[in-house]
Amino acid sequence: MPETGLNLPAHASALGKVLLAHIPEMQLDVHSRPLTELTGCTITEPELLNAELEQVRFNGIALENEEAVIGESSLAAPVFGENSMIVAALSLVVPANQWPVDEKIVQDLRDAARTISKELGAQVRAVNPGE
Repeated sequence: MPETGLNLPAHASALGKVLLAHIPEMQLDVHSRPLTELTGCTITEPELLNAELEQVRFNGIALENEEAVIGESSLAAPVFGENSMIVAALSLVVPANQWPVDEKIVQDLRDAARTISKELGAQVRAVNPGE
């Protein structure tokens, strides 16, 4: 496990992907230079990253499986503020051998982020992909 406070490129982490999906200026900045490969699983093609960010917006969850650190995978959900702008992301990191996580964990993370968003005054809706 990397040390606490390790800086990771946004495109290689679930937390970063949530932020990229909801902050256009951040996405433009990331696309202004080559996407760094941290592991053999890191997305380095802008088109693939854009497709994944669209899924993040649709599903309300970002995923990464050993894209930043070998042996670790993560998922993250957006937290919105009163003005419905993203203010944070809630993330869970698990050992890669426990990936993929159970759908209940995914929904619990979405629910926790939605609850925090409501407490911050955001107008949020339940995200249930496939409905």
